[in-house]
Amino acid sequence: MSGAPAEPTGDDGASQPPAGRGGRRGGRRALALLVGAALVAAGCGLARLRLSTTITSVLPANSRALATWQAEQRTFGGTPVVMEITTRAPAQLLSGTALLHLTRLEGELARLPGVHVVYGPGTVVNQLSLAAANLLASLTGYRAGLISAAEAKARAQGTDVAAAGQAAARQFDLQYGPTVVSALPMGLPSLTNPGFASHVFFGSSGAAGQALHWLVPSSRQVDLVIRPVAAPSASTVSAIVDQARRLARHAGLPAGARAVVVGSPVLAESLSSTIDSELPLLCGVAAVVVLGAFLVTDRRQRWWRRLVPLGVTVVALAVTLGVLGWARQELSVGLLAFLPIMIGVGTDYPIYAATSMDHRRLAALAAAAAAATASLAVSPLPFVRQLGEALALGLAVSAGLGMVAGRWLVGGAAAGAAGGVGGGAPGSTAARRLPGQDMAPAGARRQ
Repeated sequence: MSGAPAEPTGDDGASQPPAGRGGRRGGRRALALLVGAALVAAGCGLARLRLSTTITSVLPANSRALATWQAEQRTFGGTPVVMEITTRAPAQLLSGTALLHLTRLEGELARLPGVHVVYGPGTVVNQLSLAAANLLASLTGYRAGLISAAEAKARAQGTDVAAAGQAAARQFDLQYGPTVVSALPMGLPSLTNPGFASHVFFGSSGAAGQALHWLVPSSRQVDLVIRPVAAPSASTVSAIVDQARRLARHAGLPAGARAVVVGSPVLAESLSSTIDSELPLLCGVAAVVVLGAFLVTDRRQRWWRRLVPLGVTVVALAVTLGVLGWARQELSVGLLAFLPIMIGVGTDYPIYAATSMDHRRLAALAAAAAAATASLAVSPLPFVRQLGEALALGLAVSAGLGMVAGRWLVGGAAAGAAGGVGGGAPGSTAARRLPGQDMAPAGARRQ
């Protein structure tokens, strides 16, 4: 006689819980602990991630052009960051105390972490002043030596010593005096001598000279060239730019002076900042689209069960990025394609794992997909290689977590269906349906 299945009883007749329920609960706890530990480790790895916007992320590592560029950077510093300072009045930064403040600003910039060297008008004037002072000192010493030698010779010959010294001095002055005077028409070389700095950059014509045009393009603008260390990270460039702007505000520049920090590293840093701010939005949009697709399909399932594939994919995504962070890999801009692809493709494996599909076949399918994407790792281009490695790892993690979730989380639906009205046999396909399964062709479902 058919009827409801008898409730299991013990030797004393007391009802017993269905067999395996305690094991499932213990498995779920173990799974929750495992996922929690993975997320904590992934979070620590995510904090180590760095985004690379340099040319090294797009050129092959064995490129001769890249090797030459890196050698140049090690010698002269990285691609320069330029601080353009403009004033209202001509030559306002090259006269009076303004030049002293400018020179002090250049020294403060040179001491910033991550800065290799700084070039600026103050440094040039200071170096020329020191060189000119050393030349004058050498000439003065040479003149004194000639006078001393002439006096010693006169003393040995018994002639007029003073007259011999004066004659030697006159001869030196006639020979070198006109050269020194013509070379220094602007007076003594010094930072405090406005005529000296003006003559260095503008000459007698008053127009900016070609030799130092890269530092003083016009009478109303000066440039400070800041060369960072070789191949600086985005965070290093960002720190240099922020500190440069702060130092310029407190440098004591003339009233009305305007300082702007420009250069290709600044553009790369701006790109990195934009990506950091837009990336969560991009991932959020992809997740919302996938979430909406899951929620509107197969409404017979509880809503949280329909979110299992997306949750598994998010965990796999976090674990993959965490592994890259622990490996201290700098992410290239091209790797950003990994995130939406992973959210869209990674949800397939949890859906497959929750159906009657044999897990060995699922493992073979995941291994084939991971191997196909891992083939990108043979590419000499760093961003293509990183994309292949990340996709292969992400698909493998998603498939593994999907099989575990299909067994411990979704498999519990079979037990609930077996004990409820119209319940099917444990492990039946109907009891283990996930969103997306009902999208299969009708002929395939009848099979």
